Amino acid sequence: MRAFWWCRPILVSVAAVVGLSPCWTPAPHPPDAADETFSAGRAFAHVEATARKPHPSGSIENLSVREHLAAQFRQLGLTVTVQDGVERGVRLGNVYAELPGTNGMAPPVLLVAHYDSVPAGPGAADDMAGVAALLETARAMKAGGRLRNSLAFLVTDGEERGLLGAKLFVREHPELWQDVRVVVNLEARGNRGPVLMFETGAGNRGLVKAFGRVCANPLGTSVSQDVYRRLPNDTDFTVFLRAGKRGYNLSFYWGLEYYHTARDTPVNLSQRSLQHEGDTVLALAQYLGRADAAVWEELGRDEDSVYFTIWRGLLLEYPIGWVPAVTGLVGAAYLGLLAAGTIRRQMRMGWVLRAALTPLAAIAGAGVLGWGAVALARQAVHLRSRGLFLVGVPHADVIMVGLILVVALGTAWLQGRCWGGMRSSERLAGALLGWLALSVVAWRHLPGASYLFHGPAVAGAAALALALPIGDGERGIRAGLVCGLLAIPGPLLFAPTLVMFYQGMTLGLAPGLLALTALVVALVWSGRPRPASPRRAVPQIRA
Repeated sequence: MRAFWWCRPILVSVAAVVGLSPCWTPAPHPPDAADETFSAGRAFAHVEATARKPHPSGSIENLSVREHLAAQFRQLGLTVTVQDGVERGVRLGNVYAELPGTNGMAPPVLLVAHYDSVPAGPGAADDMAGVAALLETARAMKAGGRLRNSLAFLVTDGEERGLLGAKLFVREHPELWQDVRVVVNLEARGNRGPVLMFETGAGNRGLVKAFGRVCANPLGTSVSQDVYRRLPNDTDFTVFLRAGKRGYNLSFYWGLEYYHTARDTPVNLSQRSLQHEGDTVLALAQYLGRADAAVWEELGRDEDSVYFTIWRGLLLEYPIGWVPAVTGLVGAAYLGLLAAGTIRRQMRMGWVLRAALTPLAAIAGAGVLGWGAVALARQAVHLRSRGLFLVGVPHADVIMVGLILVVALGTAWLQGRCWGGMRSSERLAGALLGWLALSVVAWRHLPGASYLFHGPAVAGAAALALALPIGDGERGIRAGLVCGLLAIPGPLLFAPTLVMFYQGMTLGLAPGLLALTALVVALVWSGRPRPASPRRAVPQIRA
């Protein structure tokens, strides 16, 4: 087993890279790309034309942008209506356009973005990138020929003032949205990074399966939906959810330091993110535009799912109803292995409990380290901060990577000090206790996040079953399987999760992210062979 230990850092690194592969954004297509494809180069021209200055609702610049957008949709041959109105004393103007289908029915698909900006910045990413993506999608759809279903494009005003344009549309124009079956909303909370599908609404299994099937690089996780619904954040999509609709809420969110600032300009917008956004929206629009009765029945399945992108191009999903069963089966398997190891005198319960306390100490230490780093960052520099969010820390990415390395090495060192004289099965059984406890917590409170704990727990239980019959020094296929089972699932699932939450919530979330790092390292390290020294020999268990 010792020989396989040296392969473990390689397996961990490969697993982390594979897990992060969905975050790689595609190269932008040039302006002369094929007519039927989405071109970030063509879409970016719309961003440059509309994000020259701040254009908040009610401003002269806002009116100019609105007129430009209406003209662009008309040039594409769409039927365009500018919907004027007043909401909470604010004069608004939504731009609504329809691309008719061959069935002559009302549009079942509504694609949404907002064109107003905050007064502080021109809103190139938030949300002229989304508006440009809708325009380029409409152009590509026209070039590809007519579809079965009509598509509707809604560019709202007043989103930054409290979702006012979407509220006005839902209240004043029910005839335009009551037949809509799927809403696709485009947002941005930064200026770069991959586009995440972070919200769908209830009964989403059909939607999630379609998203994973039709998009070339579908990035989504049910963790984001569970977490987002607990945050005090809203988008235009929220208005449609409250009106009983479902769909896809999409956003890129790296580069929070540019969000709602004067630096949210076209030159700072990542065209790779714009390309990923456009590829995703165009794929969904084409699929939904061709949807027949069977597709709508599948999309309407009233069942929730757990879902996550396991590597680039592959999104896995399964019914959320499986979560209690998986939790119970893993727990039962663990208890059975624990009982078998104790009865066969291959494990000692006192040492298992001692092994379980070491990861807890590492997690606590990681949390304290993260809290201290956040406190120092707040004191050292002048920050734009709100709650958990820390914006303006110089070299924040480097600091976070450094903290993760410190926690990883510190956890390994602590386990090496405290786990001497233990058998590998005892160390592994102790490390698994925390994963089983978190699986139960996730099942009860964050079922969308349960896969993060089920994956390593299942693999750890399988490794424990293999580790029981072998000694620390034994080699062979069985020992290699133990090594792989411990080294791969945690980094594969948690590397993208840590990056997602760090980019979305900044260094302020360091205590939690470092605690998760310690948890993962404790499991990976638990199978490390450590022959007992003469001074710390393993006591023999007598009958």
